[in-house]
Amino acid sequence: MDNAGQLRSSLIDEVRDSYAPAYEDVAVIIRPARGQPEKIARQWSGQMGIAGLIFLVIGAAIVAHHYMLYDLLLGDLRESLEKIMHGH
Repeated sequence: MDNAGQLRSSLIDEVRDSYAPAYEDVAVIIRPARGQPEKIARQWSGQMGIAGLIFLVIGAAIVAHHYMLYDLLLGDLRESLEKIMHGH
């Protein structure tokens, strides 16, 4: 080859044309074997959001229940103290 432009073009063509055979050689390794299902990526973000919401609701119910019991206990203690203070 006489000039650098022809050499450059020739090298680019050779690299471009060799990509397909190289892919075919590697594709045998990266393709799943016959009878093996392809693994499909799961979308965990939606499932994690639902799980988080469920835990939030359960946590809020537990806190509300304990607060209600605490409030009832304080009410009973207040009534008992009032009875003691007033002598009933």
